[in-house]
Amino acid sequence: MPARPSPLPVLLAATSALALLSVSPSASAVEENDKAGPWAANLKLGPAIKASRTSLTQFALQLEIAHAIVEDAGYLGFAPQVQFGDFQLVTIPVSFQYDIHLPIENLYAYPRIQAGVAFSPDATGGYAAFALQPEFGMKYQIDEAFHVGVEPVSLPIYIGDPTFLQYRLYVFGGADF
Repeated sequence: MPARPSPLPVLLAATSALALLSVSPSASAVEENDKAGPWAANLKLGPAIKASRTSLTQFALQLEIAHAIVEDAGYLGFAPQVQFGDFQLVTIPVSFQYDIHLPIENLYAYPRIQAGVAFSPDATGGYAAFALQPEFGMKYQIDEAFHVGVEPVSLPIYIGDPTFLQYRLYVFGGADF
């Protein structure tokens, strides 16, 4: 029986195309300053599902702190993550996110990329990998200091031995200061 091709390149290409399309010249950047300041902090949580024949569902938690480096829309951040379930996974990535102000007041869409190191302290002999995480989400600015959101597209790719792909769905709340 011929080997089944990996879905990884297709998923990565589709997510990258979505991110590039969302920051095209026709996309509107932040038109008004409705955030309290250049810093943002988020608490994200949700399921992380391994995309394989032996799917493992984990609980994922992410704490993020980011600073606007491109006007009030492009954020460079630090976003440590932990996952609990059948095994524990810790990821220490840096991130870049670009907020796109949508026509609805206080509503933003964003593409985001994260890259860093991931490790599992409880795996037999340990596990370490390079983590690449393309993501896309939406957030609503409740007032200048607080926001809530959903990240329906999060596809972490862990490049190690073994290499694997996950799907995550995050909901989050955060503050701007």
